[in-house]
Amino acid sequence: SNLSNLETLNLNFLNLTCINKNTFKNLKKVNFVYLNENFLKIIGNDTFKYVENVKRIEFQSNNIESIEQNAFSGMKFLNYLGLENNNLKT
Repeated sequence: SNLSNLETLNLNFLNLTCINKNTFKNLKKVNFVYLNENFLKIIGNDTFKYVENVKRIEFQSNNIESIEQNAFSGMKFLNYLGLENNNLKT
């Protein structure tokens, strides 16, 4: 695919309501994912299983209420996860 060498994925301000676990399937070189200012509620299991090299993911200002236990499993390089301004409960 033409996106196979993409390193930064900016999906800010797109009114997204969900992310399918196959969304990032062919984006193996992505290092940075920006999903700020959308309407996401849940980060499901294996959402990022195809982009294990990602270093930074931002979800600021969504409606995230829950993150499933294995949402980020296998992501050994993830060093920043931005979750500010969501509906998460501790």
